[in-house]
Amino acid sequence: MTAQFFSWPVAGFRTITLLSDADEEVEAAWVLYRRNRAAVAVIWTKTDLIAVDPSPDTEEPHWVDGSLVADDDTTLRTTPEAPCQWRRHREGV
Repeated sequence: MTAQFFSWPVAGFRTITLLSDADEEVEAAWVLYRRNRAAVAVIWTKTDLIAVDPSPDTEEPHWVDGSLVADDDTTLRTTPEAPCQWRRHREGV
């Protein structure tokens, strides 16, 4: 996967609300980029890329940035850690 998907057409968009570790609501967007048979789904806040799913049409778990997402994989950190700590999402948490 390369960053080229950012230039692909947007095939889906949904506004979502995430919670921070300070129990504050954070506006975010789930965006599906699609080109031919390839697709990438991402979750953005206003300033950060939170999650990336390079295979949204499969059951493979997506990736989250551990610097922005707490260890439970569902809560955003109020204070980010060292940048770019990408890891697979722990399914079933």
